[in-house]
Amino acid sequence: MTWFADLSPYTYRPDRGAEPWPDLPLVNVGWLDVAQPFPTGETPAGLVEALAALAVTARANQTRGCHFCNICPTEELDWVTHPKGSAEFRVLGDGVVYAAPELLVHYVAEHDYRPPAPFVDGALATAAGQRLPGHG
Repeated sequence: MTWFADLSPYTYRPDRGAEPWPDLPLVNVGWLDVAQPFPTGETPAGLVEALAALAVTARANQTRGCHFCNICPTEELDWVTHPKGSAEFRVLGDGVVYAAPELLVHYVAEHDYRPPAPFVDGALATAAGQRLPGHG
């Protein structure tokens, strides 16, 4: 998967036509790679569940292929069970939209990735129904 620094401008698939909040800046969160350091640590209770829900309900940019987690050991890569993703999802923040890969759920749950606090706040609020796609 392509690596992008957290909070950098989103450029992976720049067509904004299908975005739920096309007038807000779109920034990256959670585009990790084994060769790049990333913040780790505790995250709030319920974050993994919120992210898992958003990966389904706020899905964007579904692709035909998939990306495998390259942080997990790959000596015996099992194509069926190895963590992978094939889409992105969106989270509304305060004046910004976060673009995250589907694998972000795995990164938080299994690799202790700690996303930026504003993203976490937006994800928890969006998953709780306080911010709905298409309603800003």
